[in-house]
Amino acid sequence: MLYVSFPSLKDPALAARADAKHTAEVVTFVRYADFEALKHDMERVLLRQLLARLPKLAPLFDFVELSTPLSTEHFVRPAQGSIYGLEPTPTRFANRALRPRSM
Repeated sequence: MLYVSFPSLKDPALAARADAKHTAEVVTFVRYADFEALKHDMERVLLRQLLARLPKLAPLFDFVELSTPLSTEHFVRPAQGSIYGLEPTPTRFANRALRPRSM
């Protein structure tokens, strides 16, 4: 699974400029224990997968950096890279106290 986002496109003034430079984020999930050993391989594979689907992006890259939960751990110090909240398990979704509700 890949999640692709272009956060810099949220700025209408920047998105309208012909000479604008944009930021792309590609997110995927892998086991925490493998991150350090696989980081460079993951970067290469993710970039290859992204460009296989969106090849016109290739000439737009000036710099590529893979951010993993190890990166997040270094900068934010969450528990084992858990920046996305509670684990999405059936038990969690069955917990009525954690369900959304309107007031």
